[in-house]
Amino acid sequence: MVVPPSSVKSEKSAEGLWITWFSQVRGAREKWRRRPERLCFNTGMMIRTALPSEHTVIGDLRVRAYRDQSLLDTGPSYADTLRELGWDAPDEVMAAVEGDTVLGTVVYVPWGPRCEAARGPREAEIRAFAVAPEAQRRGIGAALVKAVIERAERDGLDRLVLSTQQIMIGARRLYETHGFTRLPERDWSPIPAVDLLVYARNLRG
Repeated sequence: MVVPPSSVKSEKSAEGLWITWFSQVRGAREKWRRRPERLCFNTGMMIRTALPSEHTVIGDLRVRAYRDQSLLDTGPSYADTLRELGWDAPDEVMAAVEGDTVLGTVVYVPWGPRCEAARGPREAEIRAFAVAPEAQRRGIGAALVKAVIERAERDGLDRLVLSTQQIMIGARRLYETHGFTRLPERDWSPIPAVDLLVYARNLRG
């Protein structure tokens, strides 16, 4: 415990204690910023790196969430890809969990061969964002988006990008609420009849 400088008679001692106190506060803040998990007090859940044992559960959750929004109707075979996204380094699967239950997930993809919309090492990408249909409207999606933004900021990146579809109105509104804006020059189409819209969030300035 640091004694309040006001209770110390020596001015030099007080100055030293202030320096110690500020150092402790700064260290605590830095330790929290680097934590691999993020406790969301308002929702009673935690955002953390997914466990290997959750691979199947998270894959099933993604497919259920995408099917619930009819996002696999045009390309049902994408379900197999969706189940496997993010489990190879350096990608990071993040999970929103409440107790032992996974409620949502997102993949943080640093620049590399699995990027689709990123354009260099100063960018990273969001992929496979999904919230279980029965867990929606609880702030889980917002907590995941905040967590992945913080993850990119810890890496000191300039920009975070993602691809979404026109019919994903709720997700697009969520991204816009968290500072993402359209980047139409990067829009692309993975297969005929599926047009993806690219959004970006600048992390500096």
